[in-house]
Amino acid sequence: MNTRRYQMSSRADAAERTAQSLLDAMLARFRTTPYALIRLDDVAADAEVTVQTAIRRFGGKEQLTAALAAREIERIASDRGDAAFASPETAVAALCAYYERDGDLIARFEQEAIAIPALAELARHGRAVHLAWIDEVLGAGLGGGPDRDRRLAQLVAVLDVRCWQVLRHERGLTASETRLALEELVGSVLG
Repeated sequence: MNTRRYQMSSRADAAERTAQSLLDAMLARFRTTPYALIRLDDVAADAEVTVQTAIRRFGGKEQLTAALAAREIERIASDRGDAAFASPETAVAALCAYYERDGDLIARFEQEAIAIPALAELARHGRAVHLAWIDEVLGAGLGGGPDRDRRLAQLVAVLDVRCWQVLRHERGLTASETRLALEELVGSVLG
């Protein structure tokens, strides 16, 4: 009886390792390759499994991408939730550090959500997580009253990954200049 339980546990562990390998391989491809050019055969080869294993585990490239986005959104929410923020500056610094690591990936998920129906709902969920984080971390500085929703919307826009990309990539600011620019924008909203 114990041997059978051990075998089932070992199989489950092996299946989970395979799933994570496939997700990691898809993440590596997704970071550098447009979705339309990613082949499931290549992802499976990168994960050192057969394409049949990938299909059996996830169903196809779109489902694998959706599972990857779900995993990354969960990680992002956990990373943000674990941090304690003493001031708007520390919140902006933490968000900028996070964007330096994952900003381009988040932007890629957002862009690809237009063409991948499975990602669209996850992208909406990611935006909801972002809004909730901003409200939790900076919402007290907004006070109450009729202007609160408008000012919260301003913070969401200012702290969106696309704003960071404009500053960092399109305008060519350094990481510290980008952080300062976002701190100034957040400060102007908070007053």
